[in-house]
Amino acid sequence: SGNPGYNILAATLVPEGQQLTPSFYPTSQTTEGYHGNGVLLQTKETGPLGSTFGSPLAAGNLFIGTFKLAFPTVNSPRFGMPYNQTVAPKALKGYFKYKAGKDFVVNNAPSDLTKDTWDAYAVLFEKEEGKDNYLPPSNVFDNPRVVSIARLSDNQRIETDQWTKFYIPFNNKEGKSFDPNKDYLYTIVFTSSKEGNNFNGAVGSKLWIDEVQLVTTK
Repeated sequence: SGNPGYNILAATLVPEGQQLTPSFYPTSQTTEGYHGNGVLLQTKETGPLGSTFGSPLAAGNLFIGTFKLAFPTVNSPRFGMPYNQTVAPKALKGYFKYKAGKDFVVNNAPSDLTKDTWDAYAVLFEKEEGKDNYLPPSNVFDNPRVVSIARLSDNQRIETDQWTKFYIPFNNKEGKSFDPNKDYLYTIVFTSSKEGNNFNGAVGSKLWIDEVQLVTTK
């Protein structure tokens, strides 16, 4: 998650007299999952210091990959791990709940949104020998290494206080197909603010996620 980046600011944001706890961070574990524990992603304010670093808010995020602090901070996530399967991924599925924060704010890139919403996607991409084999967050969907994408559709981005199932099929990029003789990597990404990578969102947006599975059989 992006919690290591938020940790730089966290001590300056804790109200006086309160302790810094795991639930204070944008990404945390919750005991109120669909089954047992789950994950709670929250869009948080970052205060004056965050604005100084060019990060006026922090969306809760959960992804397969690593986090290496970089500036600008949008480049800190590094998506991907080896995909050790001999068949192509079919879909991404799981359960969610979502509540948008009150005030959607455009801090950076232009937006067509007037209200915050969540996002979920999975990406399968080709391995390159002799290079850093992660997918940069600034070029996830258009990267030429990408083979197939499963991304939440607009009509699935709903608010609900009940655990709701999502199922997102993979679609191949034009001219691309899975080859069992090649090496691939993949990532799965969740965020409480769809445009959180551009620091657009609403403080207080909350996304609960649980029971996520990458489907490889029909």
